[in-house]
Amino acid sequence: MITFLCSDPKSIANQSSKILDKPKNMMDQKTRVLKKPTAFLTDFSAQRYAGLQFAPPGEIEDIQTRLLLQHLHYTSIHSQFYHNRFEKIGLDIHELHCLRDIHKLPLTTKEDLQEAGRCFYANQKKIVDICLTSGTSSALPTMIPLTGEDLARLAYNEELALSMTGINHTDILLVCAALDRCFMAGMAYFLGGAKLSATMVRAGSGSASQHWELIGLTGATAIVGVPSLMYKIGKYAINRGAS
Repeated sequence: MITFLCSDPKSIANQSSKILDKPKNMMDQKTRVLKKPTAFLTDFSAQRYAGLQFAPPGEIEDIQTRLLLQHLHYTSIHSQFYHNRFEKIGLDIHELHCLRDIHKLPLTTKEDLQEAGRCFYANQKKIVDICLTSGTSSALPTMIPLTGEDLARLAYNEELALSMTGINHTDILLVCAALDRCFMAGMAYFLGGAKLSATMVRAGSGSASQHWELIGLTGATAIVGVPSLMYKIGKYAINRGAS
């Protein structure tokens, strides 16, 4: 996915509105003010390490090691799948002390997810969402259940990614990725943008004409979607006189 920031959103929105004979933008950029963070999005537990990439290498490795060991202890206790897997290969997680020991850990494949079923998950009672893979490499899609903490991590990850592109609370973000059919990407972008307090437009997958119409209707200042769709939207706009 790529994010596109409109260089002159008002101009684009006005041109689109004229072409499509739509009403004036329902969003007025001049009246937008900093909003409070969306209430239903909780902070991810690792958010305290937001500036870790700028820390000394030794500090980064220490924190990464501590978090990895905490995760391994949790999975060995709460996930029947990993408890059995560690036991089968004779792995004592207490013998892991640093990141260089990571090669001792077994790989987890898509087949493992499919075969393990409910034994893979730590706490089924905490599952709040079900995501599915596209199923392009197997007969059936792989199910990925998510807890509230998983969704918080997903939101935080996209919050960081979108903020790096310059998107903030003043933007109207057009999400051109599917939010239905148990697809993860569209939901991730939506949650990340909402955490930044941007105004979200859940356009989903669709034609270039539909997205261009939404740009004019909402006054979108940024778009997130696959490069091929960006190209089609741009080509559609140029063919209709947009500069």
